[in-house]
This record gives sequence, C-alpha cells and structure tokens, in this order.
Amino acid sequence: MFDGMDHDPRQGERARDGAYYLRRKAARRAAGLDEAWNSRAMARKLVDDAVACVDLRPDLSGRSNIVRMMLAMYELDGSLCWRRGWTDRLREVFAERCLPVPSGKVLRWYRSNLSANPMMFAHCPMVDATVLERIEARYLRA
Repeated sequence: MFDGMDHDPRQGERARDGAYYLRRKAARRAAGLDEAWNSRAMARKLVDDAVACVDLRPDLSGRSNIVRMMLAMYELDGSLCWRRGWTDRLREVFAERCLPVPSGKVLRWYRSNLSANPMMFAHCPMVDATVLERIEARYLRA
C-alpha cells in the first residue's frame, strides 16, 4: 500500500536509498568494471569483433550472411545469450555494408533457431558445419 511517501515501502531499504545505486556504480567504475556495466557497449564490441572475422558478401543470401555473423559471435562469446543491443548494432552493420537489413524480430528468430535446431542452417553457403555441431552439442545434447 502506498502511503504518500516518496518511496514504495514494499521495496525495502535499498530501493529507497538512491545513493546506494550511485555508490555501487562508482565502486564498479573504480574497480575497472565500467565497461562490463554497460551491456550495450559490450554487445557493440562483440558485433564489431565478429564483423572483423566475417566477410559479409552481397552475392550471398541474407540468411547466409546472418548465420555466418551469428556463428562468429558465438565463437567469440561462447554463448548464444548475447547482451542487450546486439540486434541494433547488427542491423547497423548490414546497413553500412549496403546489404538488406533484417528486422530485430528476424534476428532473434535466427538466434532462437540456432539454439533449437542448428542443423537447419547446415546447407547455407559458406557456413561452418563444425560450429553448428558444437552449438548442437551445447544446447541440445546436454
């Protein structure tokens, strides 16, 4: 029940103390964890590193380019659970390269299917099947 105070009494002492969050953020910065704190920057860096590894080509299908980028991101990160902001940066990369730009919903669909059924992408041109097998081993044979 809200009693007119400037806080919700159900949330506890930490929620009421705005200085707690400022102290926590300052402590992370002092410890050198500021970059880790900004997940969008980390997602941006992951996509940029993957772009350096993959040659996005206009003569390949959009499906092939998307899957190859995601496999490079998987190789760099070791997971398909990427930080918030990866779809935005990946769309920017496709736009910069004058390739058809997939929507965020389409990119999330590809990621979902990579974890649920990676071998459905085995016949895409220039896709590394060994990476697909590793994804299958990690997510489906566990």
